[in-house]
Amino acid sequence: MKRIRITMILLSLIALLLSGCGGAKFDITSSSKNAKIKINDVEDGTYAEISTMSVSKGKTVHVESSLNKGKLKIEFCEAIDISTGDEPNEYVAGAIIETVEIGPGETLEVSLDSGEYLLQLTTIGQTEGTVQININ
Repeated sequence: MKRIRITMILLSLIALLLSGCGGAKFDITSSSKNAKIKINDVEDGTYAEISTMSVSKGKTVHVESSLNKGKLKIEFCEAIDISTGDEPNEYVAGAIIETVEIGPGETLEVSLDSGEYLLQLTTIGQTEGTVQININ
């Protein structure tokens, strides 16, 4: 009886894991100075977050869209360091400093004060394609 119960639990776990593997909605590659966001045909309101990006004094954020459809809302949030002691830096999103929306074929420049930012991404409409963010 115990074996049957364990087998049922394992099968339920496997089914749960497989049901969550419908493919990544966002494929994000980022560093402190750039990010490439690939959006895999997602519905309106799909959300993702990019870890900290660092803007130095005199630098501008360039956002270039290769979206096929839809728009991407990007919120540049103040990054608040909540780490203590010798542990690695851990950030949470603070106040939203700037919000932009970008659609197919658009290019934007965003001027931000120097500092660390978390980027919160939300799709507007059915969205697919790529957005590139560079700090120059």
